[in-house]
Amino acid sequence: MKNSTVSLFESYKQKLPIGQVKLFDWVCSERYKEEAKYIRSLSEKSEQRKYKAELPCITPSGIFSYCSDKYLDLHSGYICIDIDGGKDNPEITDFEKLKQDLSSIECIAYCGLSISGNGVFCLIPIEHPRYHKEHFYALEKFFRDRGIVIDTSCKNVSRLRGLLMMQILY
Repeated sequence: MKNSTVSLFESYKQKLPIGQVKLFDWVCSERYKEEAKYIRSLSEKSEQRKYKAELPCITPSGIFSYCSDKYLDLHSGYICIDIDGGKDNPEITDFEKLKQDLSSIECIAYCGLSISGNGVFCLIPIEHPRYHKEHFYALEKFFRDRGIVIDTSCKNVSRLRGLLMMQILY
């Protein structure tokens, strides 16, 4: 992950990247720590989404000339998955514990809490990037067999990922 480069976007609203960043540097950065704390302190989901949408984000699965699957220039070798609470996983209430439990899964390179604290985000290396969606479907089954529903929008290679509260797993 230290050598994988991904596209950086000014915000979720922007479709043209403003540059590139090392994936490892992005997930380890504390540059937006105060903004993340502020968003987590908000009790209204709509307010959290509003502020989150204004912050920088990346495409963790690669470098893009435009934020759309068909504009992938180079795959990073990673796929992202989101595990959210609410209707997808109503039985999951302790996401810190889930994050710790996921650390025992050998294939997960990175795991962190979402910016709201009500979800988990994972980066998983994939062997054949040209089969990105097929890897997603295999991961979807892997997690479903363990009673966890992953967000289906993560199957898109151009999926944007914003700030999060992080923890690195090796």
